[in-house]
Amino acid sequence: MVLAGESINGVGWVECDEPVSEIEIMVGRKRLGQARVGIPPEELAMLIEQPPSDSAKSFVFSVVLPLLTAGPMTLRLQIKTETGRRNHDVKLTVVAPAIPAQVEPVRAMVESAEIDARGVLRVIGWVASLAPLEQLQVFLGERLMGLAEYGTPRDDVAAVLPAYSNARRSGYIFRAALTEPEPNERTVRVVSVTADGEKWAISAPLTRQEPLQREEAQGFVELDIERVCLTKDGVFALSGWAVASAGVAELRVELDGTLIATEMPNEHRADVAKLFPHIPGVLRCGFRMVRRLAPPVGERVLLRVAVRGRDGTEQTGQRNLTIAARAWA
Repeated sequence: MVLAGESINGVGWVECDEPVSEIEIMVGRKRLGQARVGIPPEELAMLIEQPPSDSAKSFVFSVVLPLLTAGPMTLRLQIKTETGRRNHDVKLTVVAPAIPAQVEPVRAMVESAEIDARGVLRVIGWVASLAPLEQLQVFLGERLMGLAEYGTPRDDVAAVLPAYSNARRSGYIFRAALTEPEPNERTVRVVSVTADGEKWAISAPLTRQEPLQREEAQGFVELDIERVCLTKDGVFALSGWAVASAGVAELRVELDGTLIATEMPNEHRADVAKLFPHIPGVLRCGFRMVRRLAPPVGERVLLRVAVRGRDGTEQTGQRNLTIAARAWA
């Protein structure tokens, strides 16, 4: 049994005749993270008593289970090879966390911390506090990298921690392009600074993807859904950004499989331009839309945002939305 909101660590290898390029860790439709593939033999020997002969197909991962999960569950490893994808399922029993009798000043979680193949540090998690939150400082090892963006919707946190008034908007994300990441920096630390002067810190292990070679760095798409809301009277609002190395050709927005809008990013985003300075037109990569739709039926819908580059590369983001009483302020 595992506890909701806690991390799951895994190590193993894939038995197949072709190279393994990627392993994603999923629970249902939710992507929890990505495994690190190709563990050096000396490191693998410390993790597995009898390591495989081909370490190129070995992997390790560390992911955090969502808070609103309980009961039987399937953790799926989606393994990508040259000829397609194959799945490996692991059955779990998840226990819901107990609500503490004594309310702590701050509750926090680092859900993922990784340096991706293009050298971008991404840290995602949530912080709920009794006093208003003033700053979220992000450290890589001992280096202060900057302040995280705070306030993304987290209904799952609010359901488990109702005593915190800011729990519903407790999500945070941090991104920074690293020019020269230090190899000995293996942890990320997030320090919460509240209005009453309290500081609370939480650390998490850092995952590193193998850097892309110059010839591999072409032909990619990046998408980030930052804020989204659908209200009971049909007001749909969405914002975020999308970039493509060859330029964005199309951005499609669907709700439960129905096309809502086809847009082109045009909002000014200097912060994203710092992450991808070599992409033409990156300063105008933001998108923001508000639509009046028919009042939705039910309590939840599936949002799908797809971005296609001019060279045919695509990226898709999905999110299960809970119908809100009204849009954000």
